[in-house]
Amino acid sequence: MESNQKMAQALPSGTPPPPTPKYILRGHTSQIHATHFLRRNTRLLTGDAAGFVILWDTTTKRPVAVWKAHDNTILRLDHWHSSSDRIITHGRDHRLKVWQLRLEDEDALSKVLPADDVDGFGKGAEREGISKQRRMPWLLHSIEVNALNFCGFASCTAPVSAITTVPIKPPDLISSEQSDKAMDQSVASLDGSQSAQNDIRNILLAVPGIREGDILIHTLPSEKIVAAIPADAAAKTGMLMALSLTVTNNTVTVIAGYENGAVAILTQAGKVFERISITKAHSQPVLSLDVSPSGEWAFSCGADATVVRYSLHDEVQSEERVKVIKTKHAGQQNLNVRSDGRIFATAGWDGRIRVYTTGSMTELAVLKWHKEGCYALAFAEVLDDDDDEASGSQTQNTDDDDDNNNNKRMMIKTEKTVSTVRQRRLNKAQSTHMIAAGSKDAKISLWEIY
Repeated sequence: MESNQKMAQALPSGTPPPPTPKYILRGHTSQIHATHFLRRNTRLLTGDAAGFVILWDTTTKRPVAVWKAHDNTILRLDHWHSSSDRIITHGRDHRLKVWQLRLEDEDALSKVLPADDVDGFGKGAEREGISKQRRMPWLLHSIEVNALNFCGFASCTAPVSAITTVPIKPPDLISSEQSDKAMDQSVASLDGSQSAQNDIRNILLAVPGIREGDILIHTLPSEKIVAAIPADAAAKTGMLMALSLTVTNNTVTVIAGYENGAVAILTQAGKVFERISITKAHSQPVLSLDVSPSGEWAFSCGADATVVRYSLHDEVQSEERVKVIKTKHAGQQNLNVRSDGRIFATAGWDGRIRVYTTGSMTELAVLKWHKEGCYALAFAEVLDDDDDEASGSQTQNTDDDDDNNNNKRMMIKTEKTVSTVRQRRLNKAQSTHMIAAGSKDAKISLWEIY
């Protein structure tokens, strides 16, 4: 902060000072590998290299749940698309887990941060009544997946479509545990009909297969494998490094980034996935992929200095299908597109967050605070004003019929003031266009953006 103030003093008159974080979250003890906003921006998930996950209240900037979700590095965090009460975590311990963590469950969970932890119990363990271990959220699903290549899962809501069958074979793409589940049926379904539990829509999860370059697609809550997409042996792409999923017109599209710098686009065609294109615009491994909310574009970044945009629409002319920009900043670990589709950002090994427009891919801002590399970033969801008002709690009716009861009126007035302050904080958290960036320094910086 001091260096930014000195820089601002040295700037010519009329030049705006460099941006600074609005807040720094501290509590992890190892590098941050995943960040994710949920519950209409009122909560932020962060995951680190030790396997810890922290759920932060963005209105108070305090932890509301802390648990060790995995025995190794957290690769990715997300939530079940039709329910923010279900949190998905993917670790390098070869497990993908789904946890139920409702708003009312937060009070019963540990708030002891890893930085305050002693022998896994925490300095505040006795105060919190933790006798043996942290209380964890309810584990709904735990799936064995391949995590040897640092590739996190991709997810989307399953389409409601007449296309219902995709072959599971060949069986050598899956592990022995997965094979036992798969052999119970010859085909599985990509249909997105609702689960019997709480009308929650089914989701699809894409993960790397056991063989180099292969892709497996699971469906939840059934945990069935609904597709096994083999690697293109002729392309010699190397390991699978990044994945993204999207659904357009009830058709599933898989975007895959590889070790040799290639990005492949595969679209569901009947009972199989067809490779629509494969583009090698990167000279180094692809590290991150994301898709615009409209499904119009996919974006990639990697270990080189290149950021690439790919058109997912067939009607686009061939020369306009791929747009490449050279940033002169090698090592961009993570890329995320904001929910309104107008901007995207990258997290760099040089500790900087760079913000671009999705249309012209013009650099809009460079956010610098971390002295070590940034490995994760997430945009807060852009909510409409009507959504903000609808999500806010209604003001309580506190009219007192007894004008002579001064104590009661004073108590009601105090309650109204507290409620107003909380509502203001909630509205600000929901309406602020925020970026959360996680770094090797184990800190998370929160920035306000356009």
